[in-house]
Amino acid sequence: MARDNGSPPLSSNVTVSVFISDVNDNSPQILYPAPEGSSFMTELVPKAAHGGSLVSKVIAVDADSGQNAWLSYQIVKATDPGLFSIGLHSGEIRTQRDISESDSMKQNLIVAVKDNGQPSLSATCAMYLLISDNLAEVPELKDISYDEKNSKLTSYLIIALVSVSTFFLTFIIIILGVRFCRRRKPRLLFDGAVAIPGAYLPPNYADVDGTGTLRSTYNYDAYLTTGSRTSDFKFVSSYNDNTLPADQTLKKSPTEFADVDVESAVAPWKGRILEVSELQARRARVVAEGTSQLCELDTTSGNLLISQRIDREELCAQANICILQFQLVLEDPLQAFSLVLDITDINDNSPEFTTGDVKLDLVESTAVGRRFPLESAHDPDLGINSIREYKLSNNDHFALEMSTQINGNTYPELVLKKQLDREAEATHLLEINGIDGGNPVRSGTAFIRIHVLDANDNVPIFSQRVYKASVPENSAIGTLITTLNATDLDEGVYGEITYSFSHLSDKMGGIIEVSALTGEVRVAGVIDYEEASSHELGVQAKDGGGQASHCKLVIDVIDLNDNKPVIEIKSASANVAEVAKPGTMVALINIYDMDTGSSGRVTCSIPDNVPFKLESEVKNYYMLVTDGVLDREFQPEYNITVTATDSGSPSLSSVKVITVVVNDVNDNLPTFTHSQYNANILENQPVGTFVIKLEAQDSDDGINAKILYHISKDTNSEVSSFLTINPDTGELFTSRLFDYEQSAHFQIKVTAQDGGDPQLSTTCTVNVFIQDQNDNAPVILYPVQTSGFIAEDVVPIEAPRGYLVTKVVAVDADSGHNAWLSYRIIKATRSNLFMADLHTGEIRTLRTFMEEDESKHTLVVLVTDNGRESLSATATVSITFGDGLPVLSELYEFADESQDNDNLTLYLIIALSTVSFLFVLLISGVLYFNLCRRSYVYRSNTSSLPVFPTTYCTSTLTDFSRCGTLLREDRYDPFMTTGSWRGDFRFGSNTDTDTLKKRSAAYQKSTLRHLSAERSSLKVRAGPTHPCYVIK
Repeated sequence: MARDNGSPPLSSNVTVSVFISDVNDNSPQILYPAPEGSSFMTELVPKAAHGGSLVSKVIAVDADSGQNAWLSYQIVKATDPGLFSIGLHSGEIRTQRDISESDSMKQNLIVAVKDNGQPSLSATCAMYLLISDNLAEVPELKDISYDEKNSKLTSYLIIALVSVSTFFLTFIIIILGVRFCRRRKPRLLFDGAVAIPGAYLPPNYADVDGTGTLRSTYNYDAYLTTGSRTSDFKFVSSYNDNTLPADQTLKKSPTEFADVDVESAVAPWKGRILEVSELQARRARVVAEGTSQLCELDTTSGNLLISQRIDREELCAQANICILQFQLVLEDPLQAFSLVLDITDINDNSPEFTTGDVKLDLVESTAVGRRFPLESAHDPDLGINSIREYKLSNNDHFALEMSTQINGNTYPELVLKKQLDREAEATHLLEINGIDGGNPVRSGTAFIRIHVLDANDNVPIFSQRVYKASVPENSAIGTLITTLNATDLDEGVYGEITYSFSHLSDKMGGIIEVSALTGEVRVAGVIDYEEASSHELGVQAKDGGGQASHCKLVIDVIDLNDNKPVIEIKSASANVAEVAKPGTMVALINIYDMDTGSSGRVTCSIPDNVPFKLESEVKNYYMLVTDGVLDREFQPEYNITVTATDSGSPSLSSVKVITVVVNDVNDNLPTFTHSQYNANILENQPVGTFVIKLEAQDSDDGINAKILYHISKDTNSEVSSFLTINPDTGELFTSRLFDYEQSAHFQIKVTAQDGGDPQLSTTCTVNVFIQDQNDNAPVILYPVQTSGFIAEDVVPIEAPRGYLVTKVVAVDADSGHNAWLSYRIIKATRSNLFMADLHTGEIRTLRTFMEEDESKHTLVVLVTDNGRESLSATATVSITFGDGLPVLSELYEFADESQDNDNLTLYLIIALSTVSFLFVLLISGVLYFNLCRRSYVYRSNTSSLPVFPTTYCTSTLTDFSRCGTLLREDRYDPFMTTGSWRGDFRFGSNTDTDTLKKRSAAYQKSTLRHLSAERSSLKVRAGPTHPCYVIK
């Protein structure tokens, strides 16, 4: 602001814009490959990749701007310098040729990235390329043109453009030359005896009968690829995003399970780890491995409750130890505690025989002491609750004894104690009871019906007492497991042996079958190692006489890696605060594999490029914890791919994506779009006038980003009352009237405050400039205007023309355009004697004084400002002539600018008229020349000779010169090439110009001869002295 010392003081404002020029003070920063200490970023390259295939891309940025931020890329070191190249400006690494067998499988590249500053700064990165046989080349990355090819393409386009342009210009020059030569050829005169060639045409005729005078037509179609006008490429995703390096494994710490019973498992954390009041507040719950949920937590009391009936036999089958693993999960923050539940067996199952009615056929000659194996009763309970003993009903011939299998299991055998006599007793009915050791005791009963047959001397005999076989799980139906072999020395019916299973459970009934005739044991259903790793079956061989023998068949199931690892997320939601410390638990993951051995050992991994890691403290459970600093504003959520891979051969893997939401924390200040705002407002505006809208942004989310505006307390208390602000929108309004003449500028500070806890705020400065309005009329300072008195100015009577008499001085309190004043005499004693300068207010003489002029003159001068609605004031000036006053040369100053302006205007009019005349003359000449060419009439020097009109032509031609020579009303629409209306047509060379000239001279004195009927006949049409002839 500049202000003078006048009264009142006047001032003016100017705005100084300071621009900070960039200096190359920032080196390029490489974003990819990301630097990882001294290690290289590994990229896989298909061995089948062709030349030009995209391998990778170096991505770098420069914090500078303009030319200082232009980056260029260069390979400074490579294992094989001729194998890879990099785009100078794109950073794309591509193969220069096909990869051969002699190339090293490991390639190291050092890439330098330079900016364009003076001096230039640079950065380098290292990349490790591994050529792999197992990768296929991606078509989308093949044969994509890169910078060098684009450069060649640009050169080709320039050459083509220059060639086409040269051809076009040459063609135009040839056309102009031909037209110039044609104009110089003499016109031909024909008489009636001259045979006019059919191909000769005047300049305004064209062949319209479709004879095709154009030699050839060329059409070109340009084909562009879709989106060829864009410059960006689309790339496919990397091959090995989810592949772990071969040397990377995740170690699991072994976990020991503590055995507790149901009663001790209830609320094991009460009084030791957590308060019961925390369970409900932190939404505690119990999650189980797999999908079954057998227990639930009472958060009010802290007790662990059974949610459904627990059947140990269903859960653990015949396992000696039945343990269920649970996890106690708490939210805010996420924590997990391991809980192991040992299921204790009770005697809730009775022994049961598969066959309730056993039938035996024995010959009466069976030797005493012969043993007959019986099916064991099945009791799902274990230990003391399983089968303890068998009892046989009282009889005279049979007794019951126990035998032991190879695996230690016992089974009953029926022993013959007394010789049978069919004639005495042909049928024996026995009852066998299986009794367990539980409390209360449970038992199961089966009946044995023995039929005594006539003598069958030989019993079938198995080749082995125990058959052992193995079969892979998931074997196809019909797969042969083993073949049983039993022989019987009898002949005929007694020697025919049939095979059957003596005891087969319901589950095994549909899985394994035996051929009754051949003894082949085959797969009949799905064999699953996870359900049972081995099967022990009793097999019976029975001859036609009822004699039977028994053996054991032990089938071991070979485990295959046929089950993928199962990934289950046990936490309700994966949320974490952005200020969470490293190691904060985000999610609980349960991973297990139904296979056993190495096939059941599972490793779990997540990508390396996320700030999370996996930790395992309990078997099959992994905790996803933070491993770095989180920033919601940088990335509000992460999609983390969890990969579980077993150790089987071939290995199987499962993938699951966990979405981790980063919860916002109020860690960002509100930011105004500008640190300083300038607002302009007209003075005298009513209260409530809109001034400016301030806008602040907050990178946080939700309530943390809710911004409220208020005038800062740092603002002067008086100034703060000038404006009001809308707290929600940031709009400023006036709260009083402003007067530019009193105050032209004031400054306030506005604070933007978010709704977080704690609240954060920022302040900006608002400069309010009051704009002037034309609300002040000019004030006359000289001559002083008082009522009843007017000051007189004396002028010498000898004053010449242009002599300064006096000056009206006025001021305007407004500023700018509103203060520009203009002066005009609106009333004078003599109107042609004085003048007032429009802008200075100086009053000068227009002529010298004469005798008849009055000695005293009164002038009324109107002073107006330059406002949109101008205001004015008047000043009365009194002038008196004085004799004897000297004429001062300093006051004689009259610039005859009007005369000079008049001369300049005259010169401009003359120049404009001359140019216009020449332009019209040129257009008239061109039009006249074209009309003369259209007339093209041939005349003879002899008046007796007829005149050949311009419309003479063959019957296949039409006059379209619009002279109206056609007799008939037929009209034809000619179709011509673009621009064919200009210039003459060119015809074949069959017209002999020299011959025509000679014949024209020889027959000039002859009469006109009519052409024969085979050619065109001429008819005379009424017209002027020189008739037109139309060809019919």
